[in-house]
Amino acid sequence: MEMEKYLKELQKTEDLLSLTNEELLRFARNTDDFIAQLKIMTTPLKNHQKYVRELLRVGLSVEAAIVYREQARTYKETGREKEYLKNLYRYYETLLTTLYLPPVYEELKANALLYENTTLGPLFYYLAGFTQHFHLFEYEKAYDTYSHALNLFGQVKEKEFNRYDLIKYDDFKLILLSNMIDTLLRSLFKEGENKDHIARIRSHLEELKKIEKDRLFLAVNEIEFNLATGNIQEAAKLLMDIDNKIMHDKTKRHMLPVLYRTWALFSWRRQDTKGAVNYFKRALKEAILLQDEMRQKEIIDTIVLVLAMDTPYINIFSQEGKELLLYLLSTLLSKDWYLGEDHSKTVAEYSKKVAEAYNILGGEEINLGKIYLAGLLHDTGKLYIPWYILNKPTKPVDLEWESMRYHPAYGAIIMKKMGMPEFARYVEEHHERIDGSGYPYGIKNPHIISQIIGIVDDFAAATTLTRKYQKPLSPEEAIRELEKQKGIKFDSKVVEALKIAIKG
Repeated sequence: MEMEKYLKELQKTEDLLSLTNEELLRFARNTDDFIAQLKIMTTPLKNHQKYVRELLRVGLSVEAAIVYREQARTYKETGREKEYLKNLYRYYETLLTTLYLPPVYEELKANALLYENTTLGPLFYYLAGFTQHFHLFEYEKAYDTYSHALNLFGQVKEKEFNRYDLIKYDDFKLILLSNMIDTLLRSLFKEGENKDHIARIRSHLEELKKIEKDRLFLAVNEIEFNLATGNIQEAAKLLMDIDNKIMHDKTKRHMLPVLYRTWALFSWRRQDTKGAVNYFKRALKEAILLQDEMRQKEIIDTIVLVLAMDTPYINIFSQEGKELLLYLLSTLLSKDWYLGEDHSKTVAEYSKKVAEAYNILGGEEINLGKIYLAGLLHDTGKLYIPWYILNKPTKPVDLEWESMRYHPAYGAIIMKKMGMPEFARYVEEHHERIDGSGYPYGIKNPHIISQIIGIVDDFAAATTLTRKYQKPLSPEEAIRELEKQKGIKFDSKVVEALKIAIKG
C-alpha cells in the first residue's frame, strides 16, 4: 500500500472501536504493510509527523514509536546527527511513556550515558527516570535520576535547547519538577511522614510556582501533598477550585482522568471507600475513552498503590478492594475482546480442576484456592497493553509482539506492588516452559502452578470461538496438540491432569 494512501485512510478513521470486524482486519493489514515498508526505507519518510499524529489519535502509540525509530535509522544512515537524535528521543518517549520494554530501556540508559553532556542529555535521563518511576516503581532511584537530569539541564542554554523543538525549556523543567514531587509523594503515601521528603516537596512546589502558567498541575501536586501530610481541609479547598476550572472548560477535558483520580485519593484519605471506588472507576473510564494509555496506567497504578497500603477500610480482601480488583478485570474485558474477564475466570476454574487431578496423580500438593486466584490474575499485565495490539486481527509485528511478550512481567510488577510476591512468580512464569522455550525470559522449569495455568491458558485460547489467526480447535484436537508437548514444554503429569480435568 502506498504511504500517502495509508495516511489518507488514517485521516478518515475516526475511531477504531466503531470499525466492523472486516474494516478492522483491512486496517490492520494496511498498518502491517506500512510498518514493513518503513523498515526497508533508505531515506526519511516525508511529513512523518502527520503519520505519527494520526496514529496517536487512533491509539496506535507503539506503531507511532516505530515511525520515529525508522526515521532515526534513516537519518543516522544519511549522517544527519541532529535529526537522528531528535527522532531517537521521540522513539523512546512515545514507546516508554506507554510501555516498559526491558531491551529498549537498557538501550535508552546506554544512550543517556553516551549523550550525557549534550543538549539532549537531560531528556534521555528524564525518560530513564520516568521508566523507573512509572513502570518499575523504583521511587528513590527515579528521584535521583530526575535530579541528575535537572542538574544537567541547568547547564544547557535555553536557546540551544529550544532549537531541537522537542519541548519548551520551561515546560520540560515543569514536568521534571512535577515528577520529582510525585516520586516523593508516593513514598509518603506508602511509608508515612518523612521530614526530608516533606522539605524537598515544599522546595520543588515553590520552584513550580515560578514557571507554571495555568497552575493545574501545581494544584494537583499541592492537593496530593496536603493529603499525604493530613491537611484534608486545604486539599478540599484546592480540589474544589480545580474541579470548577476543569468541569467548566471544554478544552480541559483531557484533564478529567487526573481530576477523578485526585477525587479518588481525596475520598480514600477521608475513608470514604465508596466514593474512592466510584471515582477510580470514573477516572479509568475517561482515560479509556480518551485512549490515553499513559493516564490509564497511572490510574491503575494508583489503584494498586491504594490496595497495597492494606488499610483497615480498603485492601485487597475488603469488599471495596475486591470491587476494584473485579473492575480491573472487567476493564481487561473491555480492552481485550478476544480474551478478558471471561477468559480469566475460565482459566481460574480449569486450573483448579487440573490441580485437583494433579493432586490425585500424586504430584506436589497444590493449594486449590491459591491456584484459582493465580488463574484469575494471570493476565492482569494486559491492562498495560494498548487496545489495538490486544485486538488486532493480524499477528503482532515488530514492537507489537515485544509488547505482548512482556505482559506476564507487567502482571508480576502489579502483584509485587500489591504485596503478593508469591503470585507475582505464578503470573510472570505462566508463559515459560520447562525446556526454556517460553517468554518473557526463557527460563526453564517454571513453578508447577505456573505450568498448570500455562497449559490451561493454551487450551482455552486454542478452543475459544473467537480465536485469532487460526480456526478454533475442538477440545479433543487441542488435547492431542498439547500431548505432543508432554515432557518437552510441560511436565508429563500436568498434561495428564489436564486430560482428566477436561474429560470430567
